[in-house]
Amino acid sequence: MSTYLNEGDAYNTSTGVFTCPVSGTYFSSASLTKDKGFNVSHIECHFNRNGSLQQWMYVDHHGTPHSDPGNLLMTSTTTMKLVKGDRVWIGSCTESRVFVHQTAAFTGFLVKADP
Repeated sequence: MSTYLNEGDAYNTSTGVFTCPVSGTYFSSASLTKDKGFNVSHIECHFNRNGSLQQWMYVDHHGTPHSDPGNLLMTSTTTMKLVKGDRVWIGSCTESRVFVHQTAAFTGFLVKADP
């Protein structure tokens, strides 16, 4: 997977963890694509902050567990109040083996720094 922009190097490209460099309000978005060929009824993941679940991501194709709908896109956005040193990542996925990692995307930016 490629990293296109990592101002300040706060995102660890090896671990997928963002470490907050400045306390404030942050916007984050993540997108994951389920690859066709995996017969799963639903997938869920979470935004994690310091190991605590913050935002739920979920997709369900409303089929049976044995029917493959093809690719499914799951996207979620959140705004979080972070303190310098907080760590944020996407994890706790029920079916992490089914994702097309080349299409995974994570975006985050500081909206407003604390005074």
